[in-house]
Amino acid sequence: LALALAADADSAGVASQTFRKRAGEFWLLSTTSSYALSPLLFQPREWPIKILVLLIGAIVSRRVLETVVEDKARAEGVADADGGGEEWTLLRSTSHRAYVVYGLPALELYVSVGHRLVFGEDALEFLPLMLTSTYCAVGVVGVFAKQWIAYVREVFE
Repeated sequence: LALALAADADSAGVASQTFRKRAGEFWLLSTTSSYALSPLLFQPREWPIKILVLLIGAIVSRRVLETVVEDKARAEGVADADGGGEEWTLLRSTSHRAYVVYGLPALELYVSVGHRLVFGEDALEFLPLMLTSTYCAVGVVGVFAKQWIAYVREVFE
C-alpha cells in the first residue's frame, strides 16, 4: 500500500521536500499493515517465516522510498536528498521510532512467548490477536490523522 502511495506521490507532482516528510509515514503504514497480517501465521514453526517476510517487506519499502526521494530531489535540482545537510531518515519522528523500533518487537515478544508464560497455553487465546489488531489500528489511524491534518492545513493556507 505504501509503495503504491509513494509511486502515486512521485508521479503527482508532489515537491521533494513534502514527499520527504511523508515518506516516513508511508513506510510506517506499510510496516504496520504488514505486521497486522502476522496473526495469520500463528504456529510456532511459522514464526521465522513471519519475521523474515516482515523484515524483507520493511527493507524493500525503505529502499524504494529512499530511491524515490533521491530521484525527486535530483529531478528538482536539489543538491542532496536530505534538503540541507541533515541526515535523511524514514523514522524522523520520535513517535514513529518508538512505535516501530520498540513497540512492534515488544508486541511480538509478548505474542510469541510472553502470553503463554503469563496466562498458560489455553487461557485468553484471543488476547494476542486483539493486542496486535489494536496496536496496528492505532498506527494506521495515526498515519491517517497526521496526513489528514497536513492536507487540511495545506488546503486552508
